[in-house]
Amino acid sequence: MTITELAWAAGIIDGEGCILVRRTKRPGGGSPIFTLIVSVNMTHRPTVARLAEIFHCGGCWANPPRGARRRPMYLWTICTKNARAILRRIRPYLVTKAHQADLAEAFSALPVWRGRPRGGIPAALVRERERLYALMRAAKRV
Repeated sequence: MTITELAWAAGIIDGEGCILVRRTKRPGGGSPIFTLIVSVNMTHRPTVARLAEIFHCGGCWANPPRGARRRPMYLWTICTKNARAILRRIRPYLVTKAHQADLAEAFSALPVWRGRPRGGIPAALVRERERLYALMRAAKRV
């Protein structure tokens, strides 16, 4: 991919995209599951499809119109490793969502724990995930 394509994608994500950390409760309790997500949701299908082409991940899914006078929305979503890799590539070109991308990078740098480790996930790691999650939510309110 070219620098022009990266800058274009950064502009689309800056203006129409979403960078977030989703927090999901585990069934049966325990520490929550956190997922880094980058998505773009808009009515112009070729733009959304182009993101999938440039980055070779995610897809272009259609959501039906939510009313008689509305158009379908097209969604491109990537998670975790793909989200981190793409944010690293477009970070120099982000303006509006630069801080969110930095928080996403800090979140992605934390250790990953698979399954239910004996003794549980260390409390300090859970606290740091919660802290970055709260900062990401606050960054969206600015």
